[in-house]
Amino acid sequence: MILGMSTAAFTLFHVVISLIAIAAGVVVTVGMWRVQRLPGWTAVFLVTTIATSVTGFLFHSKSFGAPHVVGVISLVILAIALIALYGYRLAGAWRWIYVTGALTVFYLNAFVAVVQAFQKLPFLKALAPTGSEPPFAVTRWQDSSRSVSSRPGDFSPARRRPAEESMDRHGAFELTVPVSSIDHVTGAAHAAVTVVEYADFECPNCKQAQSAVKLLLERFDGRVRVAFRNFPLEDVHPHALTAAEAAECAGGQGKFWPMHDLLFANQTHLKPKDLHGYAQQLDLDMARFTAEIDDHVYLQRVREHLQGGVESGVRSTPTFFVNGRIEDVSFGLRALFDAVEARLRPAGST
Repeated sequence: MILGMSTAAFTLFHVVISLIAIAAGVVVTVGMWRVQRLPGWTAVFLVTTIATSVTGFLFHSKSFGAPHVVGVISLVILAIALIALYGYRLAGAWRWIYVTGALTVFYLNAFVAVVQAFQKLPFLKALAPTGSEPPFAVTRWQDSSRSVSSRPGDFSPARRRPAEESMDRHGAFELTVPVSSIDHVTGAAHAAVTVVEYADFECPNCKQAQSAVKLLLERFDGRVRVAFRNFPLEDVHPHALTAAEAAECAGGQGKFWPMHDLLFANQTHLKPKDLHGYAQQLDLDMARFTAEIDDHVYLQRVREHLQGGVESGVRSTPTFFVNGRIEDVSFGLRALFDAVEARLRPAGST
């Protein structure tokens, strides 16, 4: 919950405020071009832009990343613009200080919206498939900043392993549960590099990351393998847990990866009837699939994935580990490729 709202409702509130700020910013910018004073629109623009930055900080996040940097810069510039407008009444050089500041924060707000559009909209995502093409990977305010569910029966803070226990001597999180024969792994069995992905089948960023994971396997064919672990964020993705169970059921019949691909390809259709339809498409034993779903046979396995992820420092999806060490992909999945390449580079080479 954030300010008494569910994360989904608060996200919608944040997006609406942001869109209002951008729309008002367009009007104010046109007014400046025409040398028109628009006090009403200016007030709306400033208030909603401030609200956009402030609400961005309220999303649950365990790290201070690029989105927070943009937010801090916006608030500092807004403070100066407010002083110029209401404190000095745009006298002398303060007029140009205000104009510059207002245009800058308008740009930053619109910039974030454009970047997120490239992350969320398929036809734009196709132009930046790995998410590393600048500047489309600079911020991830929404799905990637959401925390683990704290519903009854899930992992409460009191039951979590202290995060510091899973850190290496450099302060980076390490994988606490090694990859084993029970993991779902694709790629060369004896690859030099193992990538572990914690993901949520209903998370848009996870869906977008799949194309990059496939590119990774192709580029480093025979030298890298990828293990997938479930990390359903139930508070924001109501169908994620059942989808994870369905994938595990398919895995029990030797078809985890085909189900994995179907679930991400049909991410907006993950209701029980849809899951049964995908199982039929894969020619699964439907009596067995239905019984295992109804009896939650694989629920404990999914919970173990969640527990292991939390203990390893996973706070959002997707999260990647390369040879047991967490990799920051908040600036784009290019970092994942670079990390794999670095692990494959002979010792002592540059």
